[in-house]
Amino acid sequence: MTAQGSAYHRFRRALDRGNVTEALSAAAELQFVGLTEALELTLLLADGELAKYERAALRWHLRFVYESKNLDIRESQAVLILLAAIPANHWLRPRWRNSSVDGKASVSQYWGAVRLDGEAARSRRSDSGKRHVEDAS
Repeated sequence: MTAQGSAYHRFRRALDRGNVTEALSAAAELQFVGLTEALELTLLLADGELAKYERAALRWHLRFVYESKNLDIRESQAVLILLAAIPANHWLRPRWRNSSVDGKASVSQYWGAVRLDGEAARSRRSDSGKRHVEDAS
């Protein structure tokens, strides 16, 4: 196993266990951390010092905006508002961390739902002036 693979496995294990110190250490050794895992690390920081969490949340949000395709200002603002609300809402964190065998699936499903909702809303906005689509449900 390469040093890169070893660092990744330590990083993944630290995220799964909620070990912020080890996750930060292993992440520093990696060449790249995916957006979902960067969010997991950011959310782990919410349990600690608020200033560190806020800096990490802002950095994650900038990356999210930069890497997302077709993101509008309302979606960007909604994600930032959610990130800002997390430290005050301690009940949110156990949900994403404990709702699946590993936090990764839960976090990606949560943020995937945010993105899908935004894409559906954007589609409705772009179609609203052209045609009306009936809801099949």
